Amino acid sequence: MSFLTNEQKKRIPALYSQEEVKDPIVFIKLNIMNSFWLITELDHDKELGFGWCCLGGDIQMAELGYVSLEEIESTGYEVGIEEIEKPLSQVKKELGL
Repeated sequence: MSFLTNEQKKRIPALYSQEEVKDPIVFIKLNIMNSFWLITELDHDKELGFGWCCLGGDIQMAELGYVSLEEIESTGYEVGIEEIEKPLSQVKKELGL
């Protein structure tokens, strides 16, 4: 997964570490074309992220879920990365979700 630096990966807590947190912290926003992912957790071994995703710009279809970072990278599209450290509710409000 070359699009995230080691420092960025280290900032993202392990998968399931925020499972019981009512308002988990978003650490990274990934942008590809008109889709985005708000990553709250990461399985570093499997390169599997978890967070809020909005595919194709359709806010009605936005939901929590898993995403393979290897699959994102394999698309060949440029991945925009925004470092964030805010509660999910605040990021969603800022994005109009």
